[in-house]
Amino acid sequence: MDIRKEFTMNTENKQKELRCPMCQELVFQAYSLTKNEKESVNWLHCRCGFMFHQVEVDPKTVWTPEYAKEYADLKFVKERMLYYIRLYAPICEELTYGRRMLDVGFCTPILMEEMERRGWLTAGVDLIPNKYVTGDFMTETFEGERFDLIWMSDFLQCLKDPIPAIYKAYELLRPNGVLFIITPNTDNIRRNYIPAWGHWDMQTCQSFINERILREALIKCEASFNGRMQILYLNPCNMSTRMISWQNMHVIAQKTKVEDNQMYKKLMEDANEGSLETDKGI
Repeated sequence: MDIRKEFTMNTENKQKELRCPMCQELVFQAYSLTKNEKESVNWLHCRCGFMFHQVEVDPKTVWTPEYAKEYADLKFVKERMLYYIRLYAPICEELTYGRRMLDVGFCTPILMEEMERRGWLTAGVDLIPNKYVTGDFMTETFEGERFDLIWMSDFLQCLKDPIPAIYKAYELLRPNGVLFIITPNTDNIRRNYIPAWGHWDMQTCQSFINERILREALIKCEASFNGRMQILYLNPCNMSTRMISWQNMHVIAQKTKVEDNQMYKKLMEDANEGSLETDKGI
């Protein structure tokens, strides 16, 4: 598809009352793509930053072994994936003592294989048949497993509603577990030429969010506000050619819960009291 123009929704579309699935406000802006000589399709863009389309997509026809092979065979994929690990794995390893990792929507196990060499115990879930877990992240139970690191690289945009995936990641993380997210940021459409944004494929992508939506979702991971995902690092606009994709947010967030913090505080106090008694010869 080639992007042709940006336009304001006409009167007929306004009467349909197209509402944003994220904030429920009326959507008046769209990006028109030419699908063929007779048909154009629209990416709808709400003022809140959420962007979506209304094209029906069958994931089984998109995420196939052929897609995975074609992706893995690209010359730059392995080198650029390993760059993510060189850059971000040391940070994640400093933040959590555990070494159990889940790669969500991995397509190719390059990241998991490298993390295993670093001492991690890895698991992965993907719709494409694989030796780990074949299935939908949102419906898999993982049999009570919990993880110290959940890696979501270019995954959230594959969902019609990415926010529940963030909430589920929070539930699957152990105390102080880390969530790493790479996903396009709709704020970057305005910062650059619209055609240059580059994430217009309606088959592999179903929705996009911006930094504000992501921050709000991380805060609301627990309805009682007893816990949240605390952002420790956020790059709102990656433009490095050493990465696989550009115009993305890179986010590292850590799970924090009130009772966990209280527990660790008590453990530290007990440990300090014990060391003082030892110093006194008690």
